[in-house]
Amino acid sequence: MTGADLTGVDLYGVDLCHAHLSGATLSRADLSEADLSYLDLSGSNLAAAVLLRADLSEADFTGANLAGANLSQAFLIKANLTGADLTGAVMTKRTVLFGARLVGARLTNAQLAGANLAQADLADADLTRADLTKANLAEASWNKATTWPEADAGWIAQRSEQIGAGHYRIRRDGGAVLAAMGS
Repeated sequence: MTGADLTGVDLYGVDLCHAHLSGATLSRADLSEADLSYLDLSGSNLAAAVLLRADLSEADFTGANLAGANLSQAFLIKANLTGADLTGAVMTKRTVLFGARLVGARLTNAQLAGANLAQADLADADLTRADLTKANLAEASWNKATTWPEADAGWIAQRSEQIGAGHYRIRRDGGAVLAAMGS
């Protein structure tokens, strides 16, 4: 179904595990509670899609458009979001991005309050004006090109350790502090 146009389609609870939908258009589609684990959605358009409580574990969203998508309580464990556009996406209420690859992802104005970003790779990511209130960033990695919200940049730098030339990781104890600080 490469390049399929499923704009606005109701796919609530569908099982598309291991499917190949690269380049598909799923904007405004309802994929709530769907099993999309291991799905290839590289280069797809999921702008304003609803993915509440969906399982997107190890799915490939390389270069996908998820601007304005609602991913609240979704599981994106080890998902590949390299170069994805998550501008204004909602990933609150315990969204799990554990070990997700967000290299070069655009997370401008993303709502990440309460999200679990532990061990996520945020190298080159743009988190300008993202809401990281009570987010878990323990052991998340980043580099000098990562753009943090202005209010959190100092905190993150203080609680990070260098792991390579220009590459850092937020200490395990540092990630929990953000949740305690509520900011």
